[in-house]
Amino acid sequence: MGIPDQKTGPVSTGWLREIGVESTADFKSIGIVEAYRRVKANHPREATLNLLYGLEAALVGILWKDLPPERKAELKQEVDAF
Repeated sequence: MGIPDQKTGPVSTGWLREIGVESTADFKSIGIVEAYRRVKANHPREATLNLLYGLEAALVGILWKDLPPERKAELKQEVDAF
């Protein structure tokens, strides 16, 4: 399986499945920011920016804390634009 089984934990994997993300292809088709927005809509208190960073990191195959600060800022700016 894709993204849900890569580097996401069981909680975020469940959240992704709730929004119909079952594979890397599903994840790529809706994009990181949209996936985050959908999860955030379902779990407004629990889904933090760390989830956003974790989704990006899982997609590129690194740990979320290894995501460069400039990429984190870009992602946050995209979320804030909505």
